[in-house]
Amino acid sequence: MRGKIVPVILTGLLIGCTISRAKYPEQLAASECDLYESCDLLEAFGGSYEQCEEIVEIVEIARVSAEACDYSGADAQRCIEAMSEASCDDLRDDALEEESPCEMVCG
Repeated sequence: MRGKIVPVILTGLLIGCTISRAKYPEQLAASECDLYESCDLLEAFGGSYEQCEEIVEIVEIARVSAEACDYSGADAQRCIEAMSEASCDDLRDDALEEESPCEMVCG
């Protein structure tokens, strides 16, 4: 793990349990790629943690910047917390659920 999860959680605590639209893509990329790395799933990103972060961040910037996105900083915080606490088994289980906290960010 790259040790980025702790700063992400601390940042959330310091700003009142919300994450700004500008910070969310970077924080999600760190949390998500930490999970993928711990679950040996970086091969989808060429085996590179840095490539994972770059791709996830680009996708999320586009999503939260879209005109149709009614961004919620509170839902973004819940998403980051859920991602930071997720296990490899959760990745499989979450794929079967209808909506994850991360899908709620753009309500």
